[in-house]
Amino acid sequence: MVDDFWTGITDADEVIGPSMLFPECSSNLREKVFFGHLTHEEAMRLTSVMLEMPIRISDVPHQFGRAMDLANKTHRLKTYDMQYVAVAEIEGCEMVTLDGGVYQAAIEIGLAARLLR
Repeated sequence: MVDDFWTGITDADEVIGPSMLFPECSSNLREKVFFGHLTHEEAMRLTSVMLEMPIRISDVPHQFGRAMDLANKTHRLKTYDMQYVAVAEIEGCEMVTLDGGVYQAAIEIGLAARLLR
């Protein structure tokens, strides 16, 4: 389903992520190297692929405060995941995620959301 999402992207679509998207992805790749699921070279290649993806990083500063509000409203411990929800809300777009908790938070606040599996 993830592949279907990316192959379905057209020139009319825009994919937007929060400021922490690339640091989070590169950290996850490093974790996979650490635990032996990827080689360092594979992680480096995937990092390059990630940086070439058609994703605009949202730089709106109020995404952090809004993530704090959303974490409070949805009773989440941390703002980290709520930053994705905040950016989708601020940018006025559907939130697409693999994370069931993030999806649920988006639904709780009435945001259009899609859970990829």
